[in-house]
Amino acid sequence: MIFQPAFAFLATMRFRFLLWHSPPKLFDRLLRLPFYRELLLRQFEHLRLPPKSRVLELGCGPGALGAILEEGKFELIGCDRSQGMLALARKKRGDAYVQLIQGEGGCLPFGDQVFDGVFCANVFHLFRDPLAVLGDLARVLKPGAPLVLAGPEESFGLGTAKRLVKEGGFGAEERAALVLWARLRKAMGSEACMKL
Repeated sequence: MIFQPAFAFLATMRFRFLLWHSPPKLFDRLLRLPFYRELLLRQFEHLRLPPKSRVLELGCGPGALGAILEEGKFELIGCDRSQGMLALARKKRGDAYVQLIQGEGGCLPFGDQVFDGVFCANVFHLFRDPLAVLGDLARVLKPGAPLVLAGPEESFGLGTAKRLVKEGGFGAEERAALVLWARLRKAMGSEACMKL
């Protein structure tokens, strides 16, 4: 039991390294899997926003919400720190977004109180200064607007990761990232939702 926190820390650090240095196709492949799309949709529904709401997807990767939401239903703005992820989002799902922009939590390139909601899935644990990110999200959200911070759910365990690896045709780095994601889920708990 003494080694559990140390393992969780090392898994988190290795996961961060793999995510920032792995090819963007990891999440693009995940977006093709029905269970992952359903998971994102369930997490997004926590925002409970009416159609045409202005939504920021922080850490949009290759266009996660653009892949699952009905085109034009929301005014969707994607923001990611990775040019590779944004290039893939523009190529595959660019029509689903009003704007795709490079930026990072803590210094978002948006004005104050401009979003009706913020969705941040499976990346919040990667930010170096989570409190600065939360402060910046509070700044760009309209008063009382919802924020969903979603992480891997309880149902995504090591067994699921291994099954996806086997079925999905993932490469070595992607296999490692998926398995570490499952371990990280165990270390950090299930999804979190909050309202500012």
